Amino acid sequence: MSKMDFDDYKALINRYERSEGQTDRYFDVEEIEVLVDYYLRLGDTSKSVEALKVGLKMHPTNNVLQLQKAKIFLAKRQFAKALKIIEESYILDVDTLFMKGEALLNLGRTREALVVFEDLAQHIDEGAELFVDIASLLNSLQHYKAASHFLKKGVELYPDNSDLLRELAFAYEQQDLPWQALNIYNHLLDLNPYDATVWFYVGLIYFNEENYNKALEAFDFAVTINNADYLSWLQKAHCHFYNNEYNEAKRAYRIYLDNNPLDGKVWSFYAECFESTDDSETALSYFLKSSELDSSYVDAWIGAGVCSLNLQQPAQALIYLNKALKLNSDSAEIWTYIGDSYRDMDDYEKALSAYLVVIKIDPQDGEVWKEIGDIYLQTFLFEEAVYYYEEAFRLEPLQENLPLFLAMCYYKLGNINSMAHYMALAEQRTDMARQVFLDVFPEAASVLKQLSNN
Repeated sequence: MSKMDFDDYKALINRYERSEGQTDRYFDVEEIEVLVDYYLRLGDTSKSVEALKVGLKMHPTNNVLQLQKAKIFLAKRQFAKALKIIEESYILDVDTLFMKGEALLNLGRTREALVVFEDLAQHIDEGAELFVDIASLLNSLQHYKAASHFLKKGVELYPDNSDLLRELAFAYEQQDLPWQALNIYNHLLDLNPYDATVWFYVGLIYFNEENYNKALEAFDFAVTINNADYLSWLQKAHCHFYNNEYNEAKRAYRIYLDNNPLDGKVWSFYAECFESTDDSETALSYFLKSSELDSSYVDAWIGAGVCSLNLQQPAQALIYLNKALKLNSDSAEIWTYIGDSYRDMDDYEKALSAYLVVIKIDPQDGEVWKEIGDIYLQTFLFEEAVYYYEEAFRLEPLQENLPLFLAMCYYKLGNINSMAHYMALAEQRTDMARQVFLDVFPEAASVLKQLSNN
């Protein structure tokens, strides 16, 4: 767009919009160019088309206005039409070359587009903005490696340009090169240590690398610089949460939620802090608040179900868990809690059905194999119990009381050798194993004594 001071710019817009319908209105080529660019920046392509029509009536053969038509085609994503106009034009300035590269890139002619951008990169007198524009376009179309190439060229010429550096950091992050991005952010902080946005991105890098302490340092700087940076407060809360620092997480979540009260998912995180500090009643209220704000958020319904289980309300837990199940019927976690609810209600048949669904979805869940074994043991189906206990032992052999229960089952099945093997393991784990065994099967005292003598 041609340069024009603000007052003249504003006056032109007003004059054009007031002149609609007048037959004697006149605008020179530069003014039409300004008007088309103005409406394109507003995202109003229809008004830019109208302005161009006005201009072409007055200047029908003007090549500059033909290029404005190409610019409109680019905005309307009609790239082939735009490219045709550009290639027919004798004007080959920086703006035209950039449009050509944009059209080629969007048409999938990437190699040709990069050649055009390489030519553009020779125009170093255009300043850092040219490299930023090229890279922004490449980044927007996910050509991150190519964007990095041009950005590094720009940084060599303008090492302290913050726009170039930010765009380069973004390109590195999109290529999963977090430490290269971090180096760029650190350089930006050397230039301006009070940039809260950069501290936020530094925190995100450390957070994604699960270095929550370093992430906390960065988010602390961000909120110190800008106490109203609520995304940094949220990430700070997440860091405390994953560090198991639940009281600190509560405070940070609350600051975020007081200013973003409609964020249902974050209310669930807040609720989990209370659940993790054994305050299931408070946690339940916040999980329900989360579900009210976002009834499709499955974790809120699961959380409400778990809290109800903790509060010894299995029937109520089933109501919440069944809502979760409607949202995700293939969740082993939900089916496990449904099984736990029926188990706590002494409905072993339904509990067994739920647990069997779990191991079908996730056959590596050793705890659920043990839960099924427990049901069969309680219902005196020892052979079935052994089958599930043995698989549980294979998957997670350190589960509590598992060797003892296996010893009990093998005793009832008359397999004394296997009983002896697991009883020895049980006694290694707890001194109470023998006494518990005898409390259940007092008639086995002589068998255990003989095993001890042997």
